[in-house]
Amino acid sequence: MPIIDMIHLLAPLMPIYDYTKNPRRDTSREFYTFTFSLSENNETDAVEQLRKGINVAVVFDTKRGQPLPEFYTLGGIRFPVINGDKHDVRYVDTKGVIVGLTAKGKARVVGTETGFVRAANGKLRYTSTSVVGAGHVRAAKQSTFLSVGSNV
Repeated sequence: MPIIDMIHLLAPLMPIYDYTKNPRRDTSREFYTFTFSLSENNETDAVEQLRKGINVAVVFDTKRGQPLPEFYTLGGIRFPVINGDKHDVRYVDTKGVIVGLTAKGKARVVGTETGFVRAANGKLRYTSTSVVGAGHVRAAKQSTFLSVGSNV
């Protein structure tokens, strides 16, 4: 028996939630809520998860105290964004939305150059060694700017 099922047997009223980058994770348990984590190379999977009603965590370059975007475009589709920094109780979130997070720690320093931290304004700056989003777009030279969609 998987450990998650044992926990549920011991505490059946306790909601359980987790973050994952695995798009094939078993999400069939009613008591177990997942939030998919967008990274620099899984945008196609993230869109698929959103279409299935699973939330996707996206780290934005928004400065602390500044508003996150209300909507963000992934895979050519515009999705609503909720503020994931307000609380960590993911199982109460609206389903099928982007859980916006502000970059913290080292991610704040790296910024949008790797594709992990997304520019809230829809513009990504990346270098020739970076891979960004679906299709693995590579920049031809440093300091190139790419519009990834209108997010206003």
